[in-house]
Amino acid sequence: MLDYRLCSGWRILAPKRNFCSTRRILDKEHLHFQDLKIVTPELVTAIRITKKPDIPIALIPQHLQRLKHLERIQFIDRSMKDIDRQQALFHALSTLPLKGLHLKSTLFRNQQQLYDFIRRFPTLVEVSCSDIRYAGRIPGQYTGPLPLLPHLRRVNMDGGLWLAALNGTFGSINKLQKVTALDVHFDDIPKVSQFLQKTVKNLSEFNIRHLHKIEGKVSRAWASWRPEPFVLSHLKTLGIDIHGRERVTGLHVRAMTNLLGWWMQSLEKIVKENTVSPLERLTIILGLYRTDYILKHSDEMWATLDRLLTQDQFPEFRSLRVIIKAYQPVSVQGAMQRTRMIVKQCPRLGGRLTVSVVEGNVISGKAHFYNIEG
Repeated sequence: MLDYRLCSGWRILAPKRNFCSTRRILDKEHLHFQDLKIVTPELVTAIRITKKPDIPIALIPQHLQRLKHLERIQFIDRSMKDIDRQQALFHALSTLPLKGLHLKSTLFRNQQQLYDFIRRFPTLVEVSCSDIRYAGRIPGQYTGPLPLLPHLRRVNMDGGLWLAALNGTFGSINKLQKVTALDVHFDDIPKVSQFLQKTVKNLSEFNIRHLHKIEGKVSRAWASWRPEPFVLSHLKTLGIDIHGRERVTGLHVRAMTNLLGWWMQSLEKIVKENTVSPLERLTIILGLYRTDYILKHSDEMWATLDRLLTQDQFPEFRSLRVIIKAYQPVSVQGAMQRTRMIVKQCPRLGGRLTVSVVEGNVISGKAHFYNIEG
């Protein structure tokens, strides 16, 4: 089916229109975090502390004591350099039995301070770190004490932090159930492959947001890039992001098609080995800029995926969601032509297929999209 709420011609029917980062296209958790200035603290389970909170920093500790059911806390757009020197706040945070810690666009003195901060919460089940910055130079390999998070099950990280998580830095990988890796480089693929092989008994969800740039001469060699297929036979949920802007990926159009085809080969491996997969949901995020790999070089790719996901080896499969990120100057109406092509080539999936379009611009080197929730 087509999600017409995301077409510019249908915006009048949409209940809400948000300007958001590309990373939030699927991430709605930020909607659940509330500011500290709340009316019914006994009902709150998740709060956020921003750069300029409604409540003065000195008063935050006593407000935290009112939140008897607090499970998750998010720090967003804040400097954390001096948080360990604010004794009352630091003590109040350290005594919370938190299940989730979310750090977004935060500044730490160095990686050691970041790790020391995470170690303060041994009860964590989920950790999310994105756009982490350091006041000093880019840190080298961390050699200090590692956070011990025996209950950690879910991680959402970018930069070198997701690699650290996959190496067991934050807790045993044998207990991880959900992993989202942001800004994955192509030379990291072998490490991801090893991680997937080691977690076949416990990992149920894996997302890549998104594969990123490789340089110059190397990029031309990736036109025929085909590493060994991933082991995906144990996953219930899989999310992949094929970035659409050649300048960012370092890949030309044909190579992007090869990349998408390689993911399909990883799924096809399940059928060839006659393995019964628990896969229930697959999300594919594509990009549409001036050059159009979705339409020009797709060939029978979508028909192959349609046939693949309706095989007996995928008895639990419920949903294929395709999201097309339409960068300016490509119009949303133009992107809808690609959605119709995809739907036409996937007749077997029927109502299990949803194709959406989100409209975006590049601002200060970062992609932002008009994301309509509803």
